[in-house]
Amino acid sequence: MPDVPGEPGALAGRIVVIDPDTGEEVALAGVRVAASTIGGRVEAVTDGEGRWTVASLPSGIYLVVADVPAAYRPVGGLDPWLGGPTWPAVLGLVPVADAPIDLVDLRLALR
Repeated sequence: MPDVPGEPGALAGRIVVIDPDTGEEVALAGVRVAASTIGGRVEAVTDGEGRWTVASLPSGIYLVVADVPAAYRPVGGLDPWLGGPTWPAVLGLVPVADAPIDLVDLRLALR
């Protein structure tokens, strides 16, 4: 898909851990999230509410990946951790144009 001229776009999302006792979502701060495209890479870190945002993105298709600490696993599905301090959680291959996109929350559980 070719780049579409226009205003810069933005990507955002939230990373949470499901509390095993209550089932409630608890924000996970300090997780690095990268949005990469042929033109480069932009990173953000989740805040105290587990939210991250990368703004002023030129139009294009971005691969969005979170660098998740090894203490956590995905809720449902396969566990991709192969050892080491972190594992990559692919959040999507996302086309960005001239509007913000709020991605689905990444839900994790303790190992």
